[in-house]
Amino acid sequence: MNHFGEIICVGIINYINIIIWYLGPFFLMKCRFRLTPLRVILFLSVQFLLVGLVRYILPLSLYPRSLIETLIVFVPMFILFTDALWKRAVVAVSSLIIIIIGELTTDILIKLIGGSGIIGQDESAQSFMMGKVLWVLTAYTLTMCFIVFYRILVNKIRIRSMLFYIVIPVYQIIMLLMYYYNCWKYNDRVITYGVSFLVLGLGIDFLIIYFQRAMEKNLETRTRLEAMKRQREYELAYYRQVNQSMEQMRAVRHDFMNQIRTARQMIQTRQERGKIEKLLKESEERLRGACTAATPERKEEQNDDRI
Repeated sequence: MNHFGEIICVGIINYINIIIWYLGPFFLMKCRFRLTPLRVILFLSVQFLLVGLVRYILPLSLYPRSLIETLIVFVPMFILFTDALWKRAVVAVSSLIIIIIGELTTDILIKLIGGSGIIGQDESAQSFMMGKVLWVLTAYTLTMCFIVFYRILVNKIRIRSMLFYIVIPVYQIIMLLMYYYNCWKYNDRVITYGVSFLVLGLGIDFLIIYFQRAMEKNLETRTRLEAMKRQREYELAYYRQVNQSMEQMRAVRHDFMNQIRTARQMIQTRQERGKIEKLLKESEERLRGACTAATPERKEEQNDDRI
C-alpha cells in the first residue's frame, strides 16, 4: 500500500473513531438543537479536524496530546446536551472508560500476534493501522453494550423492545474475532479488508438502529393512541353517567315539586297533620336516596384522579 492509501485508511479509521465516541451521547441524551443528518455530519467533521490538528500538526508529546484530544471530545458532551448533569457525566465517563479498556485490550491483542502494540506507537509502525481497526471494533462493541444496558437500567426500556440493539454487539464480537483471525500475518490486504469491514459494518448497524428507532416510535405512537382511546371511553362513560344522574335529578325535582304543591294544598285545606308529615317524609327519603346514588360515582371519580 502506498503512502496516499495509508493516509486514506488512517483518515477513515479516525473518522469512524469520532463517530463511535458520540454514539452514546447522540442516542442516549437530548441535544439542545434539532438533530439532522447534515448537522451531525458537520459536527463530527469539525471534531475530526480538531483532533487531527492536535494529533498531526501541533508538536506535542503523547500525554499532552491525549489530554487535549480528550477535552475536544468530551467538553461538547456537557454543552450540547440538556440532560441532567449526572446523566451527562455518566455517559462521558463511561465513554472514557470504554476508550481506555479498548486501547488496553487492543494493545494486548496486537502483542499476542507479535506486534509492538499501539499505545505510544507511531502511526508508521507496521501493526498500528491493524491495531486501530481492532480498537475501533472493540470500542464499538463496548459502546453498543453500554447503550443497551443504559437504556434498560436508566430509561427503563423493556428487553424485548431492545432485541435489535442486542443483536449489534453480538455480531460485532463475531466480526472482531473474524478480523483478529486474519491479523496474524500483516499485509495490505488485511488493512484494506479491515477498513472495508468497519465501513460496511457501521452502515449495517445504522440501518438496524434506524429500523429499531422506527419500531420504537410506532410502538410509542400506538401506546399513546390506546391510552387516548381508553381516556375517551372513560370520558364517554362519565358523560353518560352525568346525563343519567341529571335525568334522575330532574325526575326527583319534578316529583318533589308536585309533592310540595300537594302538601301546600293539604295545609290550605287543613287536612290531618299526620298525612302531611308522611308525604314530606316520603319526599325527603326519595331525595336522599337520589343523592346517595350519585355519591359513589363522585367518590369513584376522585379515586381515579388520585390513581
